[in-house]
Parts: sequence; C-alpha cells; structure tokens
Amino acid sequence: MDDRKPTSDLLDWMGIKSAPDWRVARPLGPLLSLLLTLLFIGAIAAAFSVIWHTVTNAFGNAADGPSLGAGAMIAALLGAPFVIWGTVLRHQTLRYQKEGHITDRITSAVEQLGAEKNVDRIGRPVTIWTGTPVQVSCGAESKDKYLQEPRSTVMGSEWSQRYNESTDEVWEGRLYDIYTWPTEKTIIQWQGEEVSLEGTDRVGKVGAWQVFTESVPNIEVRIGAILSLERIAQDSTMYDKGRDHVRVMEILCAYVRENSPAGKAPDFAFPQGCNQDSIEEKRKSTLKWLSNEFTLRADVQLALSVIGRRTREQVRVEKGHLSQDGTGYRVDLSRTNLRYADLQYLNFENATFFRSQMQVAFCKGANFKGANLVHCELTGVSAENADLSNSKMEIADFSYATLTGANLCGCKVSHTHFVRTNLRSAQLRFRENVRNTEVKRAFFIDSDLKGALIGGDLLGVVFSPRILQDEKIPRDVYGVGFQECRVAGQRRIFGNTHHESAIPVDWLRNTFGDASVILTEGMDRPTHWPDWRLPSQGDHSFSTEWCKWQANPEGYVPPPAPAD
Repeated sequence: MDDRKPTSDLLDWMGIKSAPDWRVARPLGPLLSLLLTLLFIGAIAAAFSVIWHTVTNAFGNAADGPSLGAGAMIAALLGAPFVIWGTVLRHQTLRYQKEGHITDRITSAVEQLGAEKNVDRIGRPVTIWTGTPVQVSCGAESKDKYLQEPRSTVMGSEWSQRYNESTDEVWEGRLYDIYTWPTEKTIIQWQGEEVSLEGTDRVGKVGAWQVFTESVPNIEVRIGAILSLERIAQDSTMYDKGRDHVRVMEILCAYVRENSPAGKAPDFAFPQGCNQDSIEEKRKSTLKWLSNEFTLRADVQLALSVIGRRTREQVRVEKGHLSQDGTGYRVDLSRTNLRYADLQYLNFENATFFRSQMQVAFCKGANFKGANLVHCELTGVSAENADLSNSKMEIADFSYATLTGANLCGCKVSHTHFVRTNLRSAQLRFRENVRNTEVKRAFFIDSDLKGALIGGDLLGVVFSPRILQDEKIPRDVYGVGFQECRVAGQRRIFGNTHHESAIPVDWLRNTFGDASVILTEGMDRPTHWPDWRLPSQGDHSFSTEWCKWQANPEGYVPPPAPAD
C-alpha cells in the first residue's frame, strides 16, 4: 500500500519547492560549483575573444564591419550582474514581506485574545463585615455608646439580674449582646445571585439596586483568534519548517495559564494533597464534590483542544526545538484550573501539568506519556484507556478516578494516592526501588484491581483493597496478573533489615503469575502458576495462559516447561 503524502500544490507536483532541502546529495554540491566556475571562465574568455575580433575587424583592413550580434552579447554580459543582483533583491524583499505578513497575523490574533465587551447588569453594593467579632454585653444606658463603633450591631438581648456585693443591691434589666467586626469588604451582588458568607461574616450594609457596566471577555472574538493561531501554526509547519509553530503554542499555553489559573479555582469539597493522614477522610467521602458546578470557559476549552490535536509533523517540530537543557519544547500548562475539561483523545505527551487542578476532567484515550503530573489533583478523572506511561506522579491524587485499561507502566510515584480508584484491566509497572529505601511510594486503598497487569518493583507500594464482611480474600484483586515483578523482599530502613510483602501470600491464590515473579523464602507459589518464565509471544505466552486461567480457574492446568 502506497502511504506517500499527496503533493500540496502545482509547484510541488512539478518538483519545484519554495524551500528545497539542500542536505540531500551533498557530494554533488562541489561538483556543480566546479562546473559553474568553468562555464563562467569560458564565458569571459569567449567574450574577450569576440571583443578582440570586433576591434580588429573595425580598425583593420577586413571587409566585415562591427558585428551587431557581438555588441548585443557584450551588452548582455555587462548587464548580467545587475540583472542577477536585482533578482536577489526582489527575492529577499518577497521573503521579508512574507515574514512581516506572518508577524502581522500573529500580532492581530494576540490582540484579539484580549478582546472584551461591556455588559450591563443589575446589582447592588453589599458591605460584608469579616473577621472574628468582639462580643460585649451591656445595658440600655450603654448600648448607644457601643453601637457608635464601626461595624457594630445588636445580635440579641435577654432579661437579666445581677447582684452587686459592694452595694448589696440587685440590678435588674435587659442586657444587649453587641458584636463588633474588625474588618469589612464591599462586593457587588448581582440580581438573582445570593451573597456567599464564610464563617462569622455578616452583611453590614446593603445598597440600592442599580445598573452596573461590567467588562467581560468577548468569547466569540477570542475563539476566532485561537482558530487563527491554529491556522498560523499549521501553515508554519507546512511551508516554513515550523518556524512559528512553537511560538504559537507558547502563546496558547500562556493564555490558558492566565485565564484559568489554579490559584483562582473555587473550593473543592474533597481533601487536597497527598498527606497520609487524609487517606481515611478520602475513603469516607460522601461524593459531594461531584455536585460542584463548574464549567470551563469555551475559549479556554478550545485552546486546550488546539494544543492537544497537534499533528505528528507539529510534534516533530517541537522535538527539534531544543531548549537550554537540550530537550525539545514541552507544552507548559502548569498551575492551571482544568476541572471538568474535555481532554479526550488529545495528545499531551511530555506536557507539564505541575500543581494543576484537574478534578473530574474527561481524559478518555488521552496521551499523557511522559507528562509531569507532580502535585496534580486528579480526583474523579475519567481516563479510560489513557496512556500515562513514564509520567511523573509524585504527590498526585487519583482518588475515585476511572483508569480502566489505562497504561501506567514506568510511572514515577511517591506518596501517590489511588483511593477507591477503578483500575480494572489497567497496566501498572513500577520502577525499581533504588537501594530498597523508598517508602510510601503509592497507596492503593479500596481500589478495584480486577484483571490488572502488575509488574516491576512493588516494595514500598501499599495495596489495601476493600474486604467485605465474611470475605477472606478481597474480590477486588481477583484475576490480577503479576509478571516480571518483585512482590516481596527485604528492605533496610535506618540500618535495620525488614521483610516486606506488597501482597499477602493468601491473596496470590486468586492471581496469576509465572517464574518471573520474585517472592521471598517461605512464600509458596500458587499451584496454578507456571513454574517457568512464560514468553511474551507464542502458544504459551503470558497473556494467553492468563486468559485461559481467567476463563476456567478450577480446570486450568499450567503448561510444562519446554525441553532445553
């Protein structure tokens, strides 16, 4: 099958390219240069010969007069350098005009990215008293004096009696509770919206309803600007070797970071961070955070889509754009608010999402290979069949995420939380535990691991699946496959040697593995495990035997080792 790319235009079809590749057939360059030099020397010699012949004929006794053809040739020879120089100047002028045109297109699109429009809304100023109030109880005679203090009001009263021991008198009257707040702030309450109060805050003053003119982003114009930048990046890749592609990607990434920053994300009703003390609180979460109403702005969503749907040629250009550390360009979406973002089937390979808020994002089939997800909040993310291989996941939270069929091979984990995460049929291959000193690498708490393929070094990884009542072996680990991994071993912590097993030996009866799984002395291998290392391909490959055991656990018979 012919997979050649179609020609882009007529000139390309004719073999005339605007940007030829001079790197091919390099030995022909010196040969062509020598040939052109010989032709030029020959032309000069012929010109002098014609001039000499014309002069001798004009002033000699020859019958023939001056040759008009020779004169035309001499004029052409003298004018040739000027014609060539003019052609060079016109070519340079055209190139500068093209570069200026692209610069003007980028400048115009960037200006449109900041487009705003005025919108009239009905609202009223509301003064909110903030901070912890100071409480004073006084009688009617002192009430007015305390109420003269700013941000003071009566919060209640009650009839009271007090006995004065020095005068032996009983005072009887009404006591008023007066609260005074230390600070205040003024906000605009828009018609149809409620005022949000926190803690001990209280509404102090309410103004009259009036019309306010508010400047808001002009989403329609900004969407057009983003699409224009996408076209510029595509044209640059096709016709200009991607000269402006990386520049456009930097503009779009900066736009997302500035217009959807993580620091301005609303509160999320779920424990933040990966502190070990928060695991129990996450386990008991009532899923109220699912009702959080948040919609990513349309222009920000489009910018993410444009970044994520880059072509292979655009990605190749990025890899060739070397930075100071010698690596290619990386999409930088760090410290962004991407909650509920639609990232399905988009390409974010090697992208940076450091400290981003990505809760409940839709990432089905997305490519996060080699991405930086350090300190990311990915609670409730939907990432079925996503590629997360070789990504950095230190202090990242995947609690309540759906990672069925996802690829997590080679990920770097440390204090990574997988609380009640759906990992059915996922692939997990952990990196080597260097010197057996890494602890608390990842926490799989109440996670569903049915049918998952686990490999690598499991020391330091905590598996604590949910165990139902009257259940000895958790059903959430049924059908797990272990290949090329170390399930148990010895670790040295503070100079002391400790025996550790990531999976209890009893649970292995409901799993599948082969001789590539490393166990410690005293741990018996299940009888249904083959006693030899299964190949990756062939009739008795690991995947084939694993599927056979899953289809008929009771009747499965492991294949014998092949004869040497």
